[in-house]
Amino acid sequence: MEIGVSEESLKEAEKFVEAEEGAASHFKGEPGIPHCDGVLMSLFHMYAAYAIVPAQVLRAIHVGFVLFLSFFLFPVAPRFRDRIMAFDVVLALLSVAAIAYMLVDFDDFIYRAVTPSRWDLFFGTALILLILEALRRTSGGSCWEWC
Repeated sequence: MEIGVSEESLKEAEKFVEAEEGAASHFKGEPGIPHCDGVLMSLFHMYAAYAIVPAQVLRAIHVGFVLFLSFFLFPVAPRFRDRIMAFDVVLALLSVAAIAYMLVDFDDFIYRAVTPSRWDLFFGTALILLILEALRRTSGGSCWEWC
């Protein structure tokens, strides 16, 4: 006697999960950018467990990996779940640029905290907006129900 779940039950369960958690991308085919990012993030965290990485640097790199991955895994609206849109790539690259800007000259960046430059303000604001957009996408995006 074989016990299994029917296709209809799986689709119904998938609809329930998406209603609660939001739509996720459904990629088919060869592993791509999200898979590579996940592998690189895992390797970096294993390295960080072995080596000494300053907490501020570790946290910034972690946020960069997660933001980059979230823009590929969670579409801006459910109707875009089967493809990667150009603005997803732009947002993912902007999140990497914001983290890279902070880490390239980290010591000076920390000392400029009291009097930030225009670029500090630009990338800081961009990073906050990117985090808010990733939060909206990963928490269901109820404000985009009309899409």
